[in-house]
Amino acid sequence: MNHERTEAQNEASRNNGKLSHGPVTEEGKAISSQNATRHGLLSSLAVLPGEQQAHFDLILNSALLKYEPEDLGELHMVHQLAMHHWRQLRIWAMQMAAHAGEILSQEEAAPDILDRDMDWRAYAAYKAMHSDRRCVELMHRYETSFENKFHRNRKELQRLKDKRDGLDGSK
Repeated sequence: MNHERTEAQNEASRNNGKLSHGPVTEEGKAISSQNATRHGLLSSLAVLPGEQQAHFDLILNSALLKYEPEDLGELHMVHQLAMHHWRQLRIWAMQMAAHAGEILSQEEAAPDILDRDMDWRAYAAYKAMHSDRRCVELMHRYETSFENKFHRNRKELQRLKDKRDGLDGSK
């Protein structure tokens, strides 16, 4: 079946397109900026919708107090450290939710599994989750990446702080 659009329909589409300028309010802009977010693991935003800004702020403020950045470079590193920590917590929460969801789904799929101990049920859930290894491997890769970045960043911040405080033997 041929559904070619008429010139009148094309003109109407062009005119309607001229009327739309995207979201106008700050809230609308914030929502639309997340339209392409799939899992948020690499988001440039620290706190995704539904997460607790206060929890991230606590992590960031703790790092600021501990490392006492003295310039923009150090401040940037502290922010990165907080982001790596935050993302690590996010991936752990995702892994826990996936595992808990799989355990809960056992009750629907095979009620007799409730007679088994939780260690066995957790193993069965883990095994079921690994039938699609791509998702689990990807989460593990992100977890490892965030952990490595966190430790590398923490080590460099501590080195800078020690140098500034004369604890590295340079003063």
